[in-house]
Amino acid sequence: MKVSLVNPPYSLDDYFGNLAESGSVQQPLGLAYISSYLKAHGHSVQLLDASGLRYGFDRIVAELKAFSPDIVGISATTPGYLRAARLASQVKSELRLPVVLGGSHVTSLPFETMADESFDYAVMGEGEVTSLELVETLEAGGSLSEVRGLAYREGGSIRVTGRREYIADLDSIPFPDRESLPPLSSYHPSPSSYRRLPLGTMVTSRGCPHHCIFCDRAVFGNLYRARSARSVVDEMEVLVQRHGAREVRFWDDTFNLLPKRVFEICREIQERRLDIEWSCVARVSNMTDDLLNAMRKAGCWQVDYGIETGNPSILKGINKGITLELVRRAVFLSRKNGIRVRGFFMLGLPGETEETMRQTIDFAKDLPLDVAVFHITTPLPGTELFEKARASGEMAPGATWDKYLMFGADDFPYVPAGLTRELLKEYQSRAYKEFYLRPVYMMGQVKRLRTREDLTRYAKAFFTVRSLD
Repeated sequence: MKVSLVNPPYSLDDYFGNLAESGSVQQPLGLAYISSYLKAHGHSVQLLDASGLRYGFDRIVAELKAFSPDIVGISATTPGYLRAARLASQVKSELRLPVVLGGSHVTSLPFETMADESFDYAVMGEGEVTSLELVETLEAGGSLSEVRGLAYREGGSIRVTGRREYIADLDSIPFPDRESLPPLSSYHPSPSSYRRLPLGTMVTSRGCPHHCIFCDRAVFGNLYRARSARSVVDEMEVLVQRHGAREVRFWDDTFNLLPKRVFEICREIQERRLDIEWSCVARVSNMTDDLLNAMRKAGCWQVDYGIETGNPSILKGINKGITLELVRRAVFLSRKNGIRVRGFFMLGLPGETEETMRQTIDFAKDLPLDVAVFHITTPLPGTELFEKARASGEMAPGATWDKYLMFGADDFPYVPAGLTRELLKEYQSRAYKEFYLRPVYMMGQVKRLRTREDLTRYAKAFFTVRSLD
């Protein structure tokens, strides 16, 4: 069967608003994995990343016409859902093709999402096996009820089949189909997330066993599964040798969940003498001095930590499972080992007040962070926070899905009791200005500049912060 897979168009302005210069557009690895999996089983696949290609809706439809697929698959997160729906509607009206939707949004809200008749099918959860079974069942004229992880329309009703079990052996999945995507140079990592370009992105594990109330685990769940060190470094070599990557960004929810595996990856990188720098997202409670030392020697230059808040009670209330003391220790050890640190914070968490937001800003300033990112809390479908916010009435009624952004939206959908949107925006702006415009911080960062590219990135970030209202 001929299958077209499409990542709908969006711009940095759409997702990041006045912080667009600090935004990021990266390769859609989820679709690229499905493309590789379908190709490995003999199907012809067209993979279109509209954002990377800078294609609008009409150009996408023209490319689909030229390929003449049997079915079109579209992926969407919650903020991108309306764009996916617009594209699906255009595909249905102009090409009369069946459309399947995948991604986190439909996985969390299958019935609500499938109410839009532009979508014929929905792949829920991990997409590789379900997508293959859907395509082959349609090709053979079989029964869709036997395909687990699927939603479809039948006789005017929406049917949802049983949830598919998670893929246990991630090494068995082919590497993402990067050959069908634009080159790495077409993408835009955020200024603070890279040191050398081109940057390649990877995912080496799926699932997270932790239970933070703001985290969407609808697609990959709580069952943690990880690729072997050999598989991880094999893919790094592919990125370097075939795609010219000089740096890798690991997008695992928690790269250091199994420290032994990280040690193995570091050893594998060093044994192969792979010239690559890399960064990752890590958990403060899993960091040790020895692990950070090994990571630095293997090329790690930066670690991201989800810190969230400077208030102990709020930290406990969001089920983060860490303490402020653990945060201080991990940040200190990282810097001690020569690894830069990005800290991620959330303003407007449940129970938040002006005092607690003030504590978060002060805590961020008190830590030796190289970068601090201050999100406004947005409860996404599939999270415990989303259900609680709906039940409490703190979720704005009628908010459209494109407003479910951590950046960019002025009328964001969630405001905790006792606060206002204006206050949240004010504290976000205050947080950035107070953190980045400190003379001691600016002098420290200037001393760390190594190249002209470092200077350019720093200047972009500086003027972005200065421009905040």
